[in-house]
Amino acid sequence: MGRRLPTTRGLAATRPNVIPLQAILVHVLAQTGNVAEARVRLDDLLKSPDEIRHGFLRRFNMVLLAEAVDRLDHRNAADRLYRWLTAELPHGRCIIVGPNAFFGAVERCLGLLARTCGLDDDAVRHHEAALEAHEHLRAPGWVARSRYDLARALLRRGHHDDAERARSLLARANGAADQLGMPRLRLEAAYVRTVAR
Repeated sequence: MGRRLPTTRGLAATRPNVIPLQAILVHVLAQTGNVAEARVRLDDLLKSPDEIRHGFLRRFNMVLLAEAVDRLDHRNAADRLYRWLTAELPHGRCIIVGPNAFFGAVERCLGLLARTCGLDDDAVRHHEAALEAHEHLRAPGWVARSRYDLARALLRRGHHDDAERARSLLARANGAADQLGMPRLRLEAAYVRTVAR
């Protein structure tokens, strides 16, 4: 992903009013560990809520920002995006752009945001719903990602059987990541499994 940063930064600079490009840049910055710049750009972007929340690409904008907020642990941004995405649920459970681009269940993003906001029970509930949706759709990559997300939420919540359930989910996510060729998920799951011991 680091190789994409110069290109993404260049595109975003030439089109500063194109919100999806700005959301992509925030996402790439967060994924590559450029935390300070990602936070500044995210805060600037959130000053344009109408542009983020309207139009054909509104859900695309919000999924990118939700994933960035999760990486950045940005609670204020998470609170705003949580409200915005909750309002999206009546319009469908999945984030689809065009005929072929699927970005997972809305509930997955809500789970990431709820976890960032410290709403641990809500995060678990949202991730369970996302896992169910992805299983129903027979989307193995998204199922693996949802298992990882749910495991993180369970570990943070820390109820009686949460750690054991999380370890099982992480093992399954790791196995699927190996089988499906998802190296980033495999590394993330392995790291969380190590920390969870």
